Amino acid sequence: GSSGSSGNPHMWWLQDADPENNSRQASPSQESINQLVYMGFDTVVAEAALRVFGGNVQLAAQTLAHHGGSLPPDLQFSGPSSG
Repeated sequence: GSSGSSGNPHMWWLQDADPENNSRQASPSQESINQLVYMGFDTVVAEAALRVFGGNVQLAAQTLAHHGGSLPPDLQFSGPSSG
């Protein structure tokens, strides 16, 4: 018989969803950024918009398109908010 190890070493890259990382600002996936860049938006702007909308490409695209390809100042993260 073959002794199968309980842990699968090839699945380590799936352990990305760490509950402790929720407090930190999650970076948008490269795929989402690429989608917006493909639509004609700037990479930096695309990533910023995705951060604002929690990775929602649809919302980011609509907002960027509505504002002529840039993120409105009131949506941009300007460091830690002072209460």
